[in-house]
Formats: sequence, structure tokens, C-alpha cells
Amino acid sequence: LSRARVTRADERDQTRGVRTSDKYFFLYLQRGLLEATDKKNFFFFFFFYFFFSLFANQICHTDLHFIAHDVGQHSYPLVPGHEIIGVVTKVGSKATDFKIGDIVGVGCMVESCLSCSACANDEEQYCKNTPTWTYGADTRHSLHGKNQVQTIGGYSDKFVVDHRFAVKFPFAKEDFESEGEFNEVLAKCAPLLCAGITMYSPCKKYIDMVKKSRDTQSLPAETPVKVGVRGLGGLGQMGIKILSTMNVEVFAISHSPNKEEEAKRIGANHFVLSSSVTAMNKLKRDHALDIILDTVGALPSEEDASPSTPEGGSPTSREDKRDKTPSPQEFYDVAADALATHGHYVLIGLNTKPVAITGTKFIWNDISLHGSLIGGVKQTKETVDFCWKHKIFPDVNIISVRDIPNVLQLLEKGNDSTKRYVIDASTFE
Repeated sequence: LSRARVTRADERDQTRGVRTSDKYFFLYLQRGLLEATDKKNFFFFFFFYFFFSLFANQICHTDLHFIAHDVGQHSYPLVPGHEIIGVVTKVGSKATDFKIGDIVGVGCMVESCLSCSACANDEEQYCKNTPTWTYGADTRHSLHGKNQVQTIGGYSDKFVVDHRFAVKFPFAKEDFESEGEFNEVLAKCAPLLCAGITMYSPCKKYIDMVKKSRDTQSLPAETPVKVGVRGLGGLGQMGIKILSTMNVEVFAISHSPNKEEEAKRIGANHFVLSSSVTAMNKLKRDHALDIILDTVGALPSEEDASPSTPEGGSPTSREDKRDKTPSPQEFYDVAADALATHGHYVLIGLNTKPVAITGTKFIWNDISLHGSLIGGVKQTKETVDFCWKHKIFPDVNIISVRDIPNVLQLLEKGNDSTKRYVIDASTFE
């Protein structure tokens, strides 16, 4: 058992999940191999360990939403974790695309109906009969065990999954000179299964969409597509790294001036302070973005509504002194104004609050608002191969199971780091 600072669902209104440090709720961790309760489906499963020193599961901000019961789709006890990487130890007779010793990963889904139009289009995440998420969801398609049993995530040392919802990584332990180097690569690869696909999918889709639109309008093809990434947390940094290999112009958009240096280090061409109306208006005037990928799972906070100056600095010009921070109510209007004609604003962060944009913004400039949810299994495999080819990995902090409560509190307060936190599965003891 591992104790984390979370609370029962019926205490949520009073304690608001991880925000109350003196309330505890046990996360029940898997021990031993899970048994396939439906024998006829046993051979569609393969088993794999997060073995020994394997740094196997990444903490995602979505874990926090589920723990705090923000999305209301699960019950307790809850075991989070959906960026899982490990080595195959047993293989069902029909899982012929895997063998013992393969390095494999599981992302956000473990089953879908496999028969609807979305599944037929390799978009299982939009399954018309509802996909089953890796944790906190009731099984419903008989691919992940007995139906109506809540799924258990990757905060564990072992896992079982249908082979059609796993991804093979293009390397083996023998490819590395030392165990330490191998484990380090595993830790960096785990976030590709959620953060990686979450950013790769909309990057590819909307860049291709902009390029096709230019072709039909006889616009210069050589002009680089301009893409803004709002938020420089774990999703944002993956987005910037992926975009930097796609021959586009990358704009990092953040309310924190302290992240400018880091944003440019990982591949951004420009940095824009989103807490400054002047900076956002200048973005529209000087550039006009084709795409904005919004990775922030929250509205701009009221505490941002203060003069935006670098830490320890002060406004140096008359324009700076008049500058103001857009309120949560007007932020999206200001952001929409930063889009070019036919531009796309894409919501990616899991924002559970209403997003308001004045209707005329869509009409006068023909902009569009979209949402994007991870990607299908096929595209997840494409993401893994793409990132491996281009050596695109997130910066990570490796933690032990005892650090989970502190990391969850850090995420709750607003993570000021661009790094992802990866749990060393060997510490599940």
C-alpha cells in the first residue's frame, strides 16, 4: 500500500482532494499478476512487468483530476497511471505481434468496441460505444477482464492488457551498454504514451490542414506554418520539441516570464508573455498564428491579473507601465485575436470550466475552435517511432513511490517546471 494525500469522493466538497494535507485515502496498488477473469479472453492478454529498476510510470496532470474527482467518471479506491512502460513476461497464444522480452507500453486506453466508425478509423479514443480508460473506468467490452469492473492503472509493478492496446518500442535492453542507460531511456519513453501522443496528434493534423488550405488558396507554400503553444508544463514542452522537427515557426506562450530561456532551449523560436495584453496584441500585429495549441487545463487565474514584469524587474517603458493582464473572461478573446484568418485554436488541456469566446471572433476572421484527445493506438505507435527517430524525449525527474504525495501537491499548486515526473517502479515494495 502507498499512502497519498487524496480524499474520498464524498469528502471532496469540504477538502477538495489533494488540497487538504491532513486527510488521507489509500491507493490500492496491484501486487502479482492480474488474472483474466473471463477465460475465453485469456489468450488475448499478455503480461508484462515493470521490473526491478525499471522507471515505468509517469505522473500525469490527469491523475490529479481523477484523484480530486473533477471529472466524476470513477469511484474509489482508485489506482492512477496511464503512461506505462515495461517488459513482456508472458504472452497469450493469439498475441502473435509480441514476444517475451519486448519493451512495450500502454497509454490511456485498454479497450474499445473495435467495431464502430471511430474504431474502424483507428480513433479508438472516440469510440462510439465508449472506450475503457486505463484506470478509473468500468470495463465494458470484455477485452480487459470481466465487465463492470473498474480498471486499475500503472502505479504498480505489474500489468495485463489486450495486445491490441499496447505499443512495442523500437529498441531492446541489449542495445544499451549499461543497465543505467537503459533505465534512463525507459523513463524518458514512458511520457510518450500520453504527453507524446497528446501533442503529436494535433500537431500533425492541424499543420497538414493549414498546408492543404494554402494549396487550395494558391498561397506561398514556402511560408512556414506559425504554431503557438500555450502552457510550458509537461505537455507544452513535448509540443515544442515535436514542432521543432516539423519545419514550422514555434511560439511559446506562457504567463511566466521565467520560462522564456527554457522554452527557447527546447526549440521555441519566440516567447510571448500571455499575461500581457500588449505582448498578445503585438503577436497579432507582427505574426498572426495559424494554430494555437492550448495545453493548460485551467482558465487564467485571477492572480495573474497584476502588472506582468520579469521576476525582480520593473516596467521600463511607458507602454509597459500601461500594460495589463487579460482577465479570465477576456483571455480567450485576446488569444483569438492572435490567430490569422482561417486560424485554429485547439483545446488540449483537460479544462473542466466553460471557455468563452465572443461569437464575432469566429465570423470576422473565419477562425475555428477545436478539441483534441490523445490519439488512436496506430497513431500512438507512429508517435513512438517518430520521437525515437528524432530523439524527442521529455525532460524527466525520476521519483520513488514515497514522493507521489508531494508531486501531486506540486501539480495541484501549479507545476512551474517543464519536467515530467516518472515513478521508479522498483520502489513499489
